[in-house]
Formats: sequence, structure tokens, C-alpha cells
Amino acid sequence: MQKQLSETAVPNGCISIDHTTPDTYLDNARTGLPSAGNHDSTANAVSKLLECAGAAGPVEMNIIGHGDTGVIITGTGLPPCVEGYQQCIRFDRPDSWYRLILQLKDFCKALVLWACDTGAEDEGAKLLWELANTIGTSVTAPTGLICCKNGVFSLIEPDATWQTANPGPKPPITIHLPPRSRRVIQGLRFMDAEIRNVSFDEVLEIDYLPAGGPDRIFHLTAAQRTEFLQSVDFELPFETDCEVGAIRTGGIRMRLREPLGDYRFSILNDRLLEDDRNKRALYFAFDGFKQFLRSLHSHG
Repeated sequence: MQKQLSETAVPNGCISIDHTTPDTYLDNARTGLPSAGNHDSTANAVSKLLECAGAAGPVEMNIIGHGDTGVIITGTGLPPCVEGYQQCIRFDRPDSWYRLILQLKDFCKALVLWACDTGAEDEGAKLLWELANTIGTSVTAPTGLICCKNGVFSLIEPDATWQTANPGPKPPITIHLPPRSRRVIQGLRFMDAEIRNVSFDEVLEIDYLPAGGPDRIFHLTAAQRTEFLQSVDFELPFETDCEVGAIRTGGIRMRLREPLGDYRFSILNDRLLEDDRNKRALYFAFDGFKQFLRSLHSHG
């Protein structure tokens, strides 16, 4: 069975949600889906889904968590997988989940992973195909950013869709992340209590803080600051009334001239910035931003 989903959808059937709290994305899912199970690992997610299915025969199943291309987190909320990969389902670590997910075979008639970007790129197609062949039915996940408000999930990018893999000898045709072509940016727009337009001349320092701890901080040079400011669409922030299910992959600390002070941003999936002062204010990065961040590591 192939699950058909629209831009706005609600999970049906058996549901299990990453137990992490406080977490605005996961908490919104729990609020709207109070009968769903809560899991702290892939093994626990499988147990919750099987418990829900009981002897009713094959049912639709859903796992809700934060995600990125080819991965969904199953027990730690935002951080990457922990040692042993027991709290995530990754495209490149089927050894960590195969025997667990295999238990869903014959009980699941369609599986949906509700997490940002999980079905996108070659990694996403590979993950869904491997899962589909494991359980013998279709597996579906978003190819773009998804957010949740009280149990209702929405794709928030115009070109995002759903990838579905079916059992068979070949993975589905790859669906890429929604493109975001670069353009020249003239300044920054902050969505504080009031909209504030700021010129690049006001930016004095920028630090890049990769996820995983404060042990490495990259202080951007003048040339790197210019490149960074042109790599994110700071002129066109957008606000959403729902919570995004992406993975925090780093942070940005930006020091501006007084009285503007410091601004901090969370980097989500290496392609979206979230203003820490106003969590609803989001900034899309242009294509190539992930490569720019990697270049900072290589020069660090």
C-alpha cells in the first residue's frame, strides 16, 4: 500500500513520538496526538507500534521525530545519534535498526516518517527503500522542511513533497531538497518586537559554533563574514505559526554595533537559520551553504 499525503496532513493509525521534552516540535505533536506512544530509542518505537497494532492485522504506522536527509532521530530530540546508533534510523547504518524494524513486517501496511528532509536526496531514497524492503510495504517521508501545530503537519517550502519507496530491486528516483538560488543581499532584517533593518556595516563579528559542544568556535575573518552574509537570505525572513522538525546542526553568534547588541541563531539541517530571540523568525540559506560551513572546518 502506498500512502498518499498532501502538503498538510495528520498521522493516522499507530503513532509513536520521540519522548524528548521540552521540545516545541515534539510537544506540539503530543498535544494534538494524545493517544500516541512515546519512545526513547528505535527499539522502544518498534515496541510501541507493535503494542498499538495488537492483533488487528496490518495497520498504518508513524514515527515522529527530528530529521535530516536520510535520518530520523528516535530518542534524543535534536542532537545527532549517540554511540551505537540506537536512537536514530540512518541510511548508512542499517545494521543498527534492521532486526528491530523487521519486527514490523506483517503488522505494518504503510510507514510514514514525520521529520524534516528525511526522504530527500540519495540518502533519503536509500533509507526509505531499505526500510520498505525490510518490512515489505511502502515507506514515506518529506523531502523538505515540515512543521507541526497541535498534531497537524505541514510542508513549509513550495517545492517540498513526499518521497515514497516500495519494496523492490531499485530505490525510488531521487528527489532533491527544494532549491534556493543565490541572489545579492543588501542587508539584514530582524523580526524583533518591531521589524528592524540593519546594514552589513553594523556587523562587527561572526562566530560559527558547530553542534556537539563549545570546544570549537570558528571566528570568521572579514572575507568569511562577507561570504556568510551573502549565503543566507537575511532580507526575507519568514514567520511560521508551527514548530519545525529539523535537527540543530550548529549555531551563529553575531555581534553588532551598539545599541543593537548580539544576535544568536540556531542552524537547522545546515540550510535554515532560526533567530534565538524570536523562534518563529526563520531565514533560508542559499544553495551551497553547507559547503561553506564545511570550508570553515577545513580552514579551522
